[in-house]
Amino acid sequence: MRRCIPFLLLAACSRHASVSPVPAKTAGVTVGDFQYTAKNGGANVWGPLEVQVTVTATNTTDHSATLDVLGGNCAVLIRIFRKSDRSGKPLYDASSGAECYVKPVHERLAPHATYTAQSGRYGPGIDIPSGRYYLSALIIPADREQSRIEVPAGEFVVRR
Repeated sequence: MRRCIPFLLLAACSRHASVSPVPAKTAGVTVGDFQYTAKNGGANVWGPLEVQVTVTATNTTDHSATLDVLGGNCAVLIRIFRKSDRSGKPLYDASSGAECYVKPVHERLAPHATYTAQSGRYGPGIDIPSGRYYLSALIIPADREQSRIEVPAGEFVVRR
């Protein structure tokens, strides 16, 4: 009986989805005095998709600069694409219909200092088919008249 248990566990596990995080260096995006970089912590697809994205804003100047962005649940909004160039309609877009009832962040950063923000920990909570996916992170300026900042945030592979 004991010999069958490992085999049964392997058989049971082979039916579940697997995720292969793909390590990738993502290029930064520079807007004004800040360079934004993003990375994801890998995806969990045991059930609905969970992925968290971390964005770092770095003051690239030799003087203090103020970062004015939304915080809270709108600090980092995830978008998931099927294409590596992140073109076309996203498979998922957290900014679509997002309600942001948060105070803006006004963070004064010293020269070359950084500010870090993260997306929600347990999102987006969608079922996702097998394939390679490309993440981006949206940063929303506190001044809604300014353009949103979209930063590549790596990729992941789902195998079902």
